[in-house]
Amino acid sequence: MWYVIGALSLILAEAVLIMSLLWLRSQHRKMQQDLTEINDRLRLALGDGGSMGWDLDVKSGRLHWFGDLKTIFGITSDTYFTHIEDFHQRVYEEDKELVAKVVADGRANRKTYDTQFRVVRDDGVLRWINARGKYYFTSDGEALRMLGIATDITESKHMEAALRESEERFFKAFRHSPVSIAISSSKDNRYIDVNETFEETSGWRREEIIGRTPADLGVWVDPEDRVALVKRLADGGLVRNFEFRFRTRSGNTGSALGFAELIEINGEQCLLAVSSDITDLKRAEATLRESEERFRLVANTAPVMIWMTGPDKLCTYVNVPWLQFTGRLLEEEIGKGWTDDIHPEDLAKCWTTYSLTFDRREKLRMECRLRRRDGEYRWVLTSGVPRHNADGSFAGYIGSAMDITDRKLAERALSKISQRLIEAQENERRWIARELHDDINQRLALLAAQLDLVQQRIPLPAAELAIRIGEMNTQALDLGRDIQALSHRLHSSGLEHLGLSLAASGFCRELSARQNVEVDFRSHDVPGDMPREIALCLFRVLQEALQNAVKHSGSQRFQVYLRGTPDGIELTVHDSGVGFDPEDVAKGNGLGLTSMKERLKLVNGQLSITSKSQHGTTVHAWVPLGQQHASARAG
Repeated sequence: MWYVIGALSLILAEAVLIMSLLWLRSQHRKMQQDLTEINDRLRLALGDGGSMGWDLDVKSGRLHWFGDLKTIFGITSDTYFTHIEDFHQRVYEEDKELVAKVVADGRANRKTYDTQFRVVRDDGVLRWINARGKYYFTSDGEALRMLGIATDITESKHMEAALRESEERFFKAFRHSPVSIAISSSKDNRYIDVNETFEETSGWRREEIIGRTPADLGVWVDPEDRVALVKRLADGGLVRNFEFRFRTRSGNTGSALGFAELIEINGEQCLLAVSSDITDLKRAEATLRESEERFRLVANTAPVMIWMTGPDKLCTYVNVPWLQFTGRLLEEEIGKGWTDDIHPEDLAKCWTTYSLTFDRREKLRMECRLRRRDGEYRWVLTSGVPRHNADGSFAGYIGSAMDITDRKLAERALSKISQRLIEAQENERRWIARELHDDINQRLALLAAQLDLVQQRIPLPAAELAIRIGEMNTQALDLGRDIQALSHRLHSSGLEHLGLSLAASGFCRELSARQNVEVDFRSHDVPGDMPREIALCLFRVLQEALQNAVKHSGSQRFQVYLRGTPDGIELTVHDSGVGFDPEDVAKGNGLGLTSMKERLKLVNGQLSITSKSQHGTTVHAWVPLGQQHASARAG
């Protein structure tokens, strides 16, 4: 019976044990399912948040990663089984010691560790992570597992670095700014911070300024200026371009131009004031005003008319003598108004000369007729030079104008006298040339013929005498030719009968043969019916220029070009000789250059000479033809 009862008890116990095991197994499965579900939820949460978790078996070193492994380690899977050494290798070299120390401290003190460090992804990219973990221990104190979670903080680290860099730049800009910067409390006006420029300008050190008010330091010359500034800030919160006077620690005063704004720092309303020392600028402005006043005083009392323009060619100023001369108001003269005073016949030429000179930034010099207040047009000589700003930029022109009518009348009278003198000289030349050619030269020719006849009748024994007479005959013939050439130089009959082009060509041939040089003469479109005074003027200029070139240039080749244009005649004489300085020649006592200029002036012509050492000389003469003659040629 007891065996039966014992057997039944054993069977019952086994049944209870089996039932207990089955129940425990079902509970374990349920716990596993719940844990799997929790792990899946955690994995999903970590995967979406740029975070990862880990589970480390401390004894085996087996490590399970799960979550957003791609962002942190570059691993494409969201779960990854590895070994603890794999993790150590992925830690950035400079951070390994920190990580080892923090983890060891958490294990030793059985506390949660929290640290930030860098890891190296599979593609070599560095990522910052914030890691938080904890060790779990057995009942006997042995470390069993370590669980943790890490979040990618790379972007926030970059933002922190950028913020630090920005703050450093701001601090440097604040401290070393070339303008004074001060921050003060809007509540009690005490300074919170100032920069180095504020220290240099005020003479106070930063540690002496912080915590004190402008009134304590006496910075404002007029405290009411600051009161007005604060009131304006209260009304609008921002004030630009306010000017005030300040006082330095040494007691000196100056002027400043500032900007002020109400800002909030750590919840406190503050006044940010930025100012620039304009003391030197104010002094310069005062000096400039004084200089301008002196200039206007001098300009308005000067015996000449003074004018100024801007860089746009428009007149900006004329002095009182100008206004007194024209009888007009300043408003009427500025801009282009001054051109209304110019004689209509001179306006086009005057404006062309003015514009070209202006564009080239050259010295201006021109003559024109300007209407006086009584309506009479007076000849005025206008001179001007470019002016520039302090930075070298072009600012316009400044110049003067003076009435030269009396001088023009005197020049005209002198010109008439010069013309009469030249005419008298030409008449004298003509008479001398005629006497040389028609009398003396004929007599010399007769003498040469008689000597030749005597030479032929001398007996043969007197051969030596015949030779001497032959030599005398040759000398007489040479003398006759020289006198004939002199006659042509004094007065060219070919000029009257053949015209300028042929007379000039003949003169070049004669000079070439006489001086044994080469003269290349060319002419083009030269009218044969030009006025006698123009033809004579150009012929004399050719004689003077070519003879001077042969005499002084050292060259053996010369070019002469005579050309007709629609409005005048051009003559060019060029050599490739030693050259000279035209200004030095003009200062000399020679009459050749003066003679050419005076002759051309009588026919309204112009003379220009271009010469450079060892590069030859070019003489260029131009004579205008009368309007009627030019029209006839054009027709």
